Amino acid sequence: MGEAKFDLHWIDYTIVLVYFVAVIAHGLYVSRKLEGGADSYFLAGRSLPWYLIGFSLFASNMSGSSFVGLMGGSYDNGVAMFNYEWTAAFVLILFAIFILPSFLRARIGTVPEFLEERYDVRSRRAFSLFTIMAILFIDTAGALYAGGLVISNVTGYLNLWTAIAVLALVAGIYTILGGLSAVVVTDTVQALLLIAGAAVLFWIGLNEIGGWQELFVGIPEEKQHLILPASDDFLPWTGLWGVVLLGFYYWSINQFVVQRTLGAKDLREGQIGALFAGFLKIPNLFLMILPGLIALKLYPDLETPDLAFPTLAFDLMPIGVRGLIIAALIAAIMSSLDSAMNSASTLVVKDFVEPIWRVNEIARSGWAAS
Repeated sequence: MGEAKFDLHWIDYTIVLVYFVAVIAHGLYVSRKLEGGADSYFLAGRSLPWYLIGFSLFASNMSGSSFVGLMGGSYDNGVAMFNYEWTAAFVLILFAIFILPSFLRARIGTVPEFLEERYDVRSRRAFSLFTIMAILFIDTAGALYAGGLVISNVTGYLNLWTAIAVLALVAGIYTILGGLSAVVVTDTVQALLLIAGAAVLFWIGLNEIGGWQELFVGIPEEKQHLILPASDDFLPWTGLWGVVLLGFYYWSINQFVVQRTLGAKDLREGQIGALFAGFLKIPNLFLMILPGLIALKLYPDLETPDLAFPTLAFDLMPIGVRGLIIAALIAAIMSSLDSAMNSASTLVVKDFVEPIWRVNEIARSGWAAS
């Protein structure tokens, strides 16, 4: 059972096609309701409720690389992969209590703008440029590659580059048309789809191996523990401090993530949204981590751990549900892409274009007065 049969029925293709059409239609709908102003486009008019913030934070984080990578990571390294999830919930609690109030009081549009408030414009532009490069070459590139790889494999009709182009095009259309308003609502739908698809996959996989009591039978001892000894090569318990520090960058000062909370209608909504996102990370133990162990029991000889997700999906799922799983994967990918594109464009406009435009306006006003 080392190879998965990646066969899709026309019903599965229809489900995926309907998904693509729906997200583009929503972008068109939101674009007709947008009012003028950068805050309206980039920060949804600072009117986001907590539930949209929470679901959007969760969906943006759960990219295609996370969807595939977490299952593959647990297949290869065991339950310790969950340390990357629960530490995120811990960081989001601290972010909501101590950091977000300062951001919202300052009425900033970007995280680098806060650095200018505290230090100077050079620190703002340097950090903004660094964040843009990180979004392009880490967040966007990783999501596109993981998504293109899986989609090209499961369809058989698209090569890697064509699959990447289609994903980028669809995500780009509704993000450009609707701004953050389109992104957060679409992310919410995509988060629900992701949770539903992963839950179905876990339930069917658990039944396939004989139930909960059989889950850890035959699994190597070192893969059954959340906290590993200091001598471990993968993630020793001493390394958890590094995971937490990385989480502070990702969840607290990364525009890619923080932008949703900057669009909150008030501090309370932003804080509850961040806490809600942290709560949504905890069930990933069942949605992403344990399915990797199920794949290890069913397919111990996979060519690469990253095949754990597609192998489970296409070996166990019936027709129609396969389409739901693929739509969930595409949802995860596109949530990361729309967030990346929206946040990168926000940084470019607010940290570079708007300041230059204001300087030119002042200069023109001076010339007119003279």
